[in-house]
Amino acid sequence: MWDDGKSHGRVACGIKTMLFTIAVLVAAGVVLAVYFARAARRVNPANLGWMSAQWLAEHRASHLS
Repeated sequence: MWDDGKSHGRVACGIKTMLFTIAVLVAAGVVLAVYFARAARRVNPANLGWMSAQWLAEHRASHLS
């Protein structure tokens, strides 16, 4: 590719800006993934609501093996 040398600074700045933007997006994705992974562990599976015990009993009764 032909380069006249006059636009080298603008091209280098554009590449740095693009790489910085990609790095920020990747970092934000990692932060969100870690947050949601930790939030999923805080859910209490014992508290499933008032209907869960009845549904579970019916489900077990209908699927006897």
